[in-house]
Amino acid sequence: MKSAEDAALVGAASGSSLTTRLVWAIGQRRLFEEDPVRVAPGGAVRLLAAGGERAEVELVAAEVLALLRDGRPAEEIAVAFRAPERSAALVEQVFGAYGIPYALERRIAFGHTALGRGLLALVRCALLDGSADDLLTWLRTPGKLDRPELADALEVAVRRAGIRRAAEARRVWEEDQGRFPLEELDRLQGAAQAGPLALLEELQRRLAALFARPLRGRAPVLEADELVDARALAVGAAAIAELHALVRADPRLAPDPPALAALLATLEVRAGERPGPGRVWVAHPLSLRARRCRALFLCGLQEGEFPRRPRPDPFLADGDRRELAQAAGQCVRSQGSGNRSVHGAPPMTLPSYHGK
Repeated sequence: MKSAEDAALVGAASGSSLTTRLVWAIGQRRLFEEDPVRVAPGGAVRLLAAGGERAEVELVAAEVLALLRDGRPAEEIAVAFRAPERSAALVEQVFGAYGIPYALERRIAFGHTALGRGLLALVRCALLDGSADDLLTWLRTPGKLDRPELADALEVAVRRAGIRRAAEARRVWEEDQGRFPLEELDRLQGAAQAGPLALLEELQRRLAALFARPLRGRAPVLEADELVDARALAVGAAAIAELHALVRADPRLAPDPPALAALLATLEVRAGERPGPGRVWVAHPLSLRARRCRALFLCGLQEGEFPRRPRPDPFLADGDRRELAQAAGQCVRSQGSGNRSVHGAPPMTLPSYHGK
């Protein structure tokens, strides 16, 4: 079909349900032509511009909220980010403030969960030269203290005295303030002296105890934050069990305390909700390829972000490779080239970008 015929066909279909599909079909065929014919998109495609990253997410959230109030089911709306993990915190703040139910699956570091942060702080306090902040982080693990304000009182005393090390902060806790002894630190130190297998076994018990402490005496349905800690428990327990099996098979593979802490810090935990009924799906564009939706928001379309510039060849730039290929009578593909297509275009697409 020729370009003029494309434009005439869209003009004839204006106002019909075919307009959106025709616009997307023509755009798909003519997207990368050097001199394409411009076709009026009607209401099928709209461009949103914002003054910054947060302003962009707020603008998208306002549009999503308007669609929801007009009766559009949340599961028929999708929001695409080049790097959803990088935008997750901002999406959580803005969509939460707007009251928008959403699904955003991502992977976070074990140490960024409440449970993982507490376990790593415990390891640093007991086995490494932990800081006073590490001791406070461990004490503030959810459920560790029945009275969380005790940790606040310790922090006040530590800050006033200029204490930096965990051992000195422990002395303030146990002697100056007369609190209960922090026996978990002694148990972990004793296990480390007994050998790597004993250390891993005690670490497994400390991990389970940290998770179970806030749930003691209850049988609750876990909330979103508690689900993340449950996944962190599973990931951490599996990693410690694998290390235990390795050390049992060959004691030379036992990690020292710094390596153990580093290994635990590299673990990843799945966070967020899975897409489903009643939730707007926030995801990477590739995750939406086989997804049918009625409204699609493409975020971060500023230059160099989406599409992202290809990485240059480590040996020869594209221009040099092209000149060499031409001199040799060969054809060479430039980086980033390839087939780009859009299938199953939604009735409404709203690309957006933000300024720097």
